[in-house]
Amino acid sequence: MSHPNKIRGNGAEYFIRDHLESKGIPCQRAFGSDGRAMGLDAEDDLRVGWFRAQVKRFKFQNVVKWFVENAINYLHGKQHIVFFYVDRSKGHPRTVYTILDLETFSDLMRMAMLYGKTEDDRRSS
Repeated sequence: MSHPNKIRGNGAEYFIRDHLESKGIPCQRAFGSDGRAMGLDAEDDLRVGWFRAQVKRFKFQNVVKWFVENAINYLHGKQHIVFFYVDRSKGHPRTVYTILDLETFSDLMRMAMLYGKTEDDRRSS
Protein backbone atom coordinates (compact mmCIF):
# COMPACT_ATOMS: atom_id res chain seq x y z
CA MET A 1 0.00 0.00 0.00
CA SER A 2 1.28 3.46 -0.88
CA HIS A 3 2.19 6.01 1.76
CA PRO A 4 -0.62 8.51 2.48
CA ASN A 5 1.51 11.43 1.20
CA LYS A 6 2.10 9.58 -2.09
CA ILE A 7 -1.65 9.10 -2.46
CA ARG A 8 -2.27 12.81 -1.74
CA GLY A 9 0.39 13.79 -4.31
CA ASN A 10 -1.17 11.54 -6.93
CA GLY A 11 -4.52 13.19 -6.25
CA ALA A 12 -2.99 16.61 -6.91
CA GLU A 13 -1.52 15.38 -10.21
CA TYR A 14 -4.89 14.00 -11.32
CA PHE A 15 -6.65 17.22 -10.28
CA ILE A 16 -4.25 19.41 -12.28
CA ARG A 17 -4.31 17.09 -15.30
CA ASP A 18 -8.11 16.98 -15.34
CA HIS A 19 -8.37 20.75 -14.92
CA LEU A 20 -5.97 21.46 -17.79
CA GLU A 21 -7.66 18.95 -20.09
CA SER A 22 -11.07 20.50 -19.30
CA LYS A 23 -9.63 23.81 -20.59
CA GLY A 24 -8.45 22.13 -23.81
CA ILE A 25 -4.77 22.04 -22.82
CA PRO A 26 -3.09 18.71 -23.64
CA CYS A 27 -1.69 17.18 -20.47
CA GLN A 28 -0.29 13.73 -19.76
CA ARG A 29 0.44 12.35 -16.29
CA ALA A 30 3.48 10.11 -15.89
CA PHE A 31 2.59 6.64 -14.63
CA GLY A 32 3.66 6.35 -11.00
CA SER A 33 4.74 10.02 -11.01
CA ASP A 34 7.91 8.87 -12.74
CA GLY A 35 8.68 10.75 -15.94
CA ARG A 36 10.77 7.83 -17.19
CA ALA A 37 7.44 6.18 -18.08
CA MET A 38 7.14 8.90 -20.76
CA GLY A 39 10.82 8.90 -21.74
CA LEU A 40 11.61 11.94 -19.57
CA ASP A 41 13.47 12.41 -16.29
CA ALA A 42 12.24 10.74 -13.11
CA GLU A 43 11.32 14.14 -11.60
CA ASP A 44 8.76 14.95 -14.30
CA ASP A 45 5.18 14.38 -13.12
CA LEU A 46 3.25 15.93 -16.03
CA ARG A 47 3.79 16.86 -19.63
CA VAL A 48 1.73 19.97 -20.40
CA GLY A 49 1.92 20.46 -24.15
CA TRP A 50 5.68 20.27 -24.65
CA PHE A 51 6.47 21.65 -21.18
CA ARG A 52 7.72 19.44 -18.38
CA ALA A 53 6.14 19.95 -14.97
CA GLN A 54 6.63 18.96 -11.35
CA VAL A 55 3.65 18.84 -8.96
CA LYS A 56 3.94 19.40 -5.22
CA ARG A 57 1.13 19.24 -2.68
CA PHE A 58 1.38 20.88 0.72
CA LYS A 59 -0.52 21.89 3.74
CA PHE A 60 -0.78 25.67 3.82
CA GLN A 61 1.71 26.13 6.67
CA ASN A 62 4.48 24.17 4.89
CA VAL A 63 4.54 26.02 1.55
CA VAL A 64 7.02 28.78 2.39
CA LYS A 65 9.57 26.43 3.96
CA TRP A 66 9.52 24.06 0.98
CA PHE A 67 9.54 26.84 -1.60
CA VAL A 68 12.61 28.51 -0.16
CA GLU A 69 14.48 25.21 0.01
CA ASN A 70 13.48 23.52 -3.25
CA ALA A 71 11.42 25.36 -5.87
CA ILE A 72 14.32 27.17 -7.50
CA ASN A 73 16.21 23.89 -7.87
CA TYR A 74 13.36 22.39 -9.90
CA LEU A 75 13.24 25.38 -12.24
CA HIS A 76 17.01 25.26 -12.71
CA GLY A 77 16.67 21.58 -13.62
CA LYS A 78 14.80 20.30 -16.64
CA GLN A 79 11.29 21.22 -15.48
CA HIS A 80 9.67 24.27 -17.04
CA ILE A 81 6.77 24.54 -14.59
CA VAL A 82 6.24 23.78 -10.89
CA PHE A 83 2.63 23.40 -9.73
CA PHE A 84 1.90 23.97 -6.02
CA TYR A 85 -1.31 22.35 -4.87
CA VAL A 86 -2.03 23.90 -1.47
CA ASP A 87 -4.53 22.03 0.69
CA ARG A 88 -7.45 23.75 2.27
CA SER A 89 -6.82 25.01 5.78
CA LYS A 90 -8.51 27.31 8.24
CA GLY A 91 -9.25 30.52 6.39
CA HIS A 92 -7.57 29.39 3.14
CA PRO A 93 -9.34 27.55 0.29
CA ARG A 94 -7.62 24.89 -1.80
CA THR A 95 -5.49 26.71 -4.36
CA VAL A 96 -3.14 25.65 -7.14
CA TYR A 97 -0.29 28.01 -8.02
CA THR A 98 2.01 27.82 -11.01
CA ILE A 99 5.64 28.87 -10.91
CA LEU A 100 7.49 29.52 -14.19
CA ASP A 101 10.85 30.99 -15.01
CA LEU A 102 10.78 34.20 -17.03
CA GLU A 103 11.86 32.51 -20.28
CA THR A 104 8.99 29.99 -20.16
CA PHE A 105 6.50 32.70 -19.22
CA SER A 106 7.72 34.87 -22.10
CA ASP A 107 7.33 31.99 -24.58
CA LEU A 108 3.78 31.30 -23.37
CA MET A 109 2.80 34.96 -23.56
CA ARG A 110 4.29 35.33 -27.04
CA MET A 111 2.32 32.31 -28.26
CA ALA A 112 -0.86 33.63 -26.64
CA MET A 113 -0.42 37.02 -28.27
CA LEU A 114 0.31 35.53 -31.69
CA TYR A 115 -2.21 32.70 -31.81
CA GLY A 116 -4.58 32.91 -28.88
CA LYS A 117 -7.81 34.62 -28.18
CA THR A 118 -8.84 35.99 -24.84
CA GLU A 119 -11.88 34.62 -23.02
CA ASP A 120 -13.76 37.82 -23.96
CA ASP A 121 -12.94 37.31 -27.66
CA ARG A 122 -14.30 33.76 -27.54
CA ARG A 123 -17.55 34.85 -25.90
CA SER A 124 -18.24 37.55 -28.49
CA SER A 125 -17.79 35.20 -31.49
